[in-house]
Formats: sequence, structure tokens, C-alpha cells
Amino acid sequence: MSLWNNLVTSRKHSYFENFEFFRNANDLNNFLTIYLVEKGSFNYKIGSEKWDTVCEKQAVICPPNVNFSKVVNEKITMHIIRLGFDDTKKLPSGKFSFDGGGRILENLNKLRLLICQHDLPTENLRRHLIDDIWYTFLAEIESPYIKYENKPSDNLFLEMVNYVNDNLDASLEKIANAFNLSRVAVNNRFRKNTGKSVGSYVQEMRVKRACKLIEQTDYPFRYIAPACGFSNEYYFSATFTKLTGISPGKYRKKFLQK
Repeated sequence: MSLWNNLVTSRKHSYFENFEFFRNANDLNNFLTIYLVEKGSFNYKIGSEKWDTVCEKQAVICPPNVNFSKVVNEKITMHIIRLGFDDTKKLPSGKFSFDGGGRILENLNKLRLLICQHDLPTENLRRHLIDDIWYTFLAEIESPYIKYENKPSDNLFLEMVNYVNDNLDASLEKIANAFNLSRVAVNNRFRKNTGKSVGSYVQEMRVKRACKLIEQTDYPFRYIAPACGFSNEYYFSATFTKLTGISPGKYRKKFLQK
């Protein structure tokens, strides 16, 4: 089963600021746990693997029912996200960087502001933010948006692709500024590696992300649109219909009928 098709059944978010030690040096949980470090660092060991270190703007994912050992190196400020799944087999593990991943940092900042709020609209927003963080990690883990028979050797282009996956609201100018290149140079690189302009590539990525959210969640389209980089729901609906040949509403109905 693809990770994209494995439904998230439960979500929990915690936030810890400037703490010097873990209450439990070893954890064994029946859910997937993501530790996202904003400041500081800690050593960790997943199961029988070797010890490693996770630092600022890095995350470590521990799958369910696997022992997770951890020791603080320096005062830590971090988020912990716990996810339950329909199928707990073959879930990912390991360390990932979200340095430069503006989408994840933005969502973490929003989650921090929601910590003391528990009304229904806030819970729905919290659920949306957590899912979006998870799907952003999936984009890196499975790279479902890049389907080349031979992976490009253009490392700078691959960095641009990762940037787009983390920033689906990116424009040609924004990408050019991020990599200190001209807009023409960026567009030529995308055409060389994908056969598409930057605009076309980004639109396809937005719609593919929207398809996954429609399939995996029951979010209203007014939430899905900005989560996929669209400025408004109308623009989202028009672009989705143009690229897929079917409206978002009909796509959801068709998927639910399967």
C-alpha cells in the first residue's frame, strides 16, 4: 500500500519549550511519532539502529511499536506529532530536514498559537495543519510528483523541485529569488528537465496535492485551496477542472463511490 493511501485515523500535537531532559528516556508507542526540533538537539536511537543526533530544523520519525531512545544534548524547543493509521505496517522512519521548508515552519507556528484552544473550528484547523505537515513529508519520502525514468543529474534543479514541493504557492519570480537566478534561467531548467514551464509544473503539483487531500480527507475546498497554493477557492476549482477534466466536487463523489 502506498503511504498516500494509508488513512490517518488519529492525530495529536504537543509542544515543549526549553526543556532539559525527557521524562521517559525510552518510548514504545502504537502510533507513528514525529519529533520536530525548533531549537536545541538530542541524541536518539530507533530500535536496534545506531545512535544519531537531531538538531534545529530537523525532524525524526519513529514508526509504531518500535522502541525509541532519546537523550537531550542541549535545551530543546520542539513539536511532537503522533499519528494513527489504518495500516501500521511499512511506515517510514528516520531523520529529515525542514530547513528551508517554509510550509512546515509556517504550519508549526500556527499549531503553537492553537495550543490552548479546543473549540470545534480550532480542532478542524489543527487537524488540517497536522495533515498538511504529514503530506509535506510524504512528498519527500515517496517523491510521488517526480516520475522520471532516469532521475536528473541536475542537482540544482532537484533542489528547486524540493523547494516547490515545500512551497506550492511559489511563483517563477519567487523561485528565481530563492536561488539567486534569473527567471529565464529557472524556466529553462524546468523545460530542460520536465518539458514544462515553471508555471505548468507548479500547477500540476498543486492539483496532484489537492487530489490527495480530497481522497484522504473530508476537508472543505476552502481549506484545500490554500493548502495547495491556490489564492482562492474559485481559482482552485477552475485550475483543477482544467487539468483533470472534472470539478473537485465531482472528483470527491467519484472517489467515494469506488
